[in-house]
Amino acid sequence: MSKCRRADGEDWRRSWAELADEVAGLELRPDASLGSIPGGPEQRTQGAAAYIKQLKERVDALKRRKEGGGGREGGAAAGAVRMPVVEVRCQDGATLDAVLISEAGRPLKLHEVMTALEEGAEVVSASFSVVADKIFYTIHSQALNPRIGLDAARVSERLHDLLLLV
Repeated sequence: MSKCRRADGEDWRRSWAELADEVAGLELRPDASLGSIPGGPEQRTQGAAAYIKQLKERVDALKRRKEGGGGREGGAAAGAVRMPVVEVRCQDGATLDAVLISEAGRPLKLHEVMTALEEGAEVVSASFSVVADKIFYTIHSQALNPRIGLDAARVSERLHDLLLLV
C-alpha cells in the first residue's frame, strides 16, 4: 500500500514539474515570457499568478466601463437612442398622434404631457405599455377647431421643452 502511495506522490510531483516547465515556456506578455523571469519555478509561478491577476483586473475594469456607458463614444453606445424619444404625427390637420418612449427607471408624468397636448387639442385616448426596460406612451388627440388644425412641429417643440425639465 505504501509503495502505491509513494508512486502516486512521485507521479504527482513529476506532473507538477512538467506543468511548471510548460508554463515557463509560455509567452504571457509581448515583451516578456515566464522563461525570462529570474529564479526557480516558485518565482515563475508567482510571476504568472501576478500577471493573471493583472489581466483579471483589466478585464473587470473594461466590464465596468462597458456597463457604465463610459468610453470614447461620449457615454452612449454607438447607434444607441437617447431617452426620452418624442415623435409627433399630424394626420389630416385635425388629428394628432404623439408617441413617447422613456426608460422604465425615469417614467414621464403623463398628466403633464396631456396638458401640453391639450393646448388647442382634445385628448381622445392615451395609453402606455412597458416592454423590457422601456415605457411606450401613445396619445391620440383631435383639434378643438378643425378649421384651424394642429401644428405638429409646435406640439413637438412643447413636448421637448417639457421633457427637458423632467
